[in-house]
Amino acid sequence: MEDQRAHRGAHAAHRTRGTPGIRDTPVADRPGGAPARSPRGLVLPILGVCLVVLVTVIVGRLITAAPAIEALDLAWIRRANGALGPFTSELASGIDLAWGSGAAPVAVAVVIAAGILARRLRTALGAAVLIAVPWGVVHLEKVMVQRPRPDPGVIVHVLVPDPQSFSYPSGHTAFVTAVCCAVVILLRGRRRRLLAVVLAVGLVLLTTWSRVALGVHHPTDVLASVMTTPAISLLVARALAALGVLAPPTPRGRDGAPVGEISRGASGTGGSDGNTDAVDDPDDTADGHNER
Repeated sequence: MEDQRAHRGAHAAHRTRGTPGIRDTPVADRPGGAPARSPRGLVLPILGVCLVVLVTVIVGRLITAAPAIEALDLAWIRRANGALGPFTSELASGIDLAWGSGAAPVAVAVVIAAGILARRLRTALGAAVLIAVPWGVVHLEKVMVQRPRPDPGVIVHVLVPDPQSFSYPSGHTAFVTAVCCAVVILLRGRRRRLLAVVLAVGLVLLTTWSRVALGVHHPTDVLASVMTTPAISLLVARALAALGVLAPPTPRGRDGAPVGEISRGASGTGGSDGNTDAVDDPDDTADGHNER
């Protein structure tokens, strides 16, 4: 009898693999399990980051050596700075102060501390790396390109001291973009991510405007940060997933059910509220086991 039951169980499992709405997923990749670790998955992200840095540095050197682009940049700076009023001047100065050079280390420390207090250290470490790496890469690119800051002679309203560091790419813009990318990557649920993307685009555009209006960056400086930072963030997220620090995104079927689980439409079971936005966080599951 036991042999017959075992045979029936194996036969049922075999049929399940071909059943619509049910897909096999490795235990380590299923919701509630630990993320799978694959050190070999680091090769492509590392090569990708190197390629992004190489292209950014080459473009930066070409821009620095092009007087026509420099003249166009200065024209935009003159126009943006001359249009500043009392409110916009305070807004631009406040952004400069809030996203200063010490903002990134403070943000990383706060994220890690919050993760320790919330018992979600793995997610906190992932968020810290997602912020720190793009910001650090930008400062490396600054040294490699060594583009001077905009000519102070075109600035009508001098609101902040002339920075002593190099100009290309923009560090403030890269920091804000990295924080926004980290939030979007770590969030689960389409609605939450869509809202985060909308807010992130507004915040990044506001920061890029402030850097140009204050006359501390060329428009091409902020453009380089906006274009390269998301690419680096995605590559870092892939590397973290390969290391098991972050869980890879859970693929979903047409009905919104995570792959590896029985689809609600196919099984006729599950919650009736229709809420499919939330995906189980591995850290939440780990915390639940610890509390038990």
